[in-house]
Amino acid sequence: MKICSGAACRRLLAIISILLAGQPFAAVASDRPPFDLPLNCNLGATCWVMNYVDHDGSKAVADSACGPRSYDGHKGTDFAVRDLAQMQRGVDVRAIAAGTVLRLRNNIAEHGLSFSAEKIKGRECGNGIVIRHAGVWESQYCHLRRGSIWVTQGDVVARGEAIGRVGMSGRTAFPYLHLALRKDGQIVDPVNGRRQGQGCGLPGKPLFKSVANVRYQHSWLYAAGFAPAMPSGAGIKTNAASPPVIKRNAKALVFWAALFSVAKGSTLQLTIKMPDGSDFITKDIAITRNQAWRMVYIGRKRRVGKSWPPGRYRGVAKLLSGTDTDKTPQTQQISVDTP
Repeated sequence: MKICSGAACRRLLAIISILLAGQPFAAVASDRPPFDLPLNCNLGATCWVMNYVDHDGSKAVADSACGPRSYDGHKGTDFAVRDLAQMQRGVDVRAIAAGTVLRLRNNIAEHGLSFSAEKIKGRECGNGIVIRHAGVWESQYCHLRRGSIWVTQGDVVARGEAIGRVGMSGRTAFPYLHLALRKDGQIVDPVNGRRQGQGCGLPGKPLFKSVANVRYQHSWLYAAGFAPAMPSGAGIKTNAASPPVIKRNAKALVFWAALFSVAKGSTLQLTIKMPDGSDFITKDIAITRNQAWRMVYIGRKRRVGKSWPPGRYRGVAKLLSGTDTDKTPQTQQISVDTP
């Protein structure tokens, strides 16, 4: 006598065997809707994952790959944009799936590149939205621009529909979107489909519909450029564009690179090439600690009474990862003219 048959029965028996074996059950369910990325951007080109969900239950930190790309107790995935200039041009936040708006907040004032923990206490999410999907799933979107939210409580939204814009409200020192995903009230990591607290380094299945768009990246070398003087971190975060021209009488010729979540053990190689192709300056910079954001630079001051030789200078930034799973160098190349 057959108790059950077909695909549904096979799924049930698989779940029972996992539970009987005492193995953790990944939070990947057939009732989940297909999830899209939450920003209107090209991941790895115009937006980047800044932090992942923390899977370590102690004061230590471990993302899904047991790496350092998180912070203690972090419950979401942070999608950063290039700089404040890009944020001000407008980057749409999109519903990751069809659903109903449960609640929102749209009136929190934004701040600059720093914030007062006391002033945002209890409102760390800033301007945000919570949407329910398929009955048991919820997505939460934080740090939106004040007044940018276009939906209201009770609205039914479509997958991919624009619901607001990236901002800097709440607990953030950089323009990014914090996306938290919950199933039955428990945090789920969209990178591997597992519930928070199950531990790191476990197999799983990405919950976004495009696997290529949720690949784990140990570090991002996301921007590079030239400057006529020593750059500042605040300046790069405000506008990471590189000028097309630097005057021949500029005080200095500097090449910089900026990274998200650079990992200890990596090496950043910076080189400035002269117009004739020879090395003007080159330097290998060893990364000795994990950092959520870092900017490094090389360059020289102009000698008194001299000017920079005319022509096109080329800057090359190359990130050499110290991990066993990410050996392909990331590269940024930028040119600048000194007419």
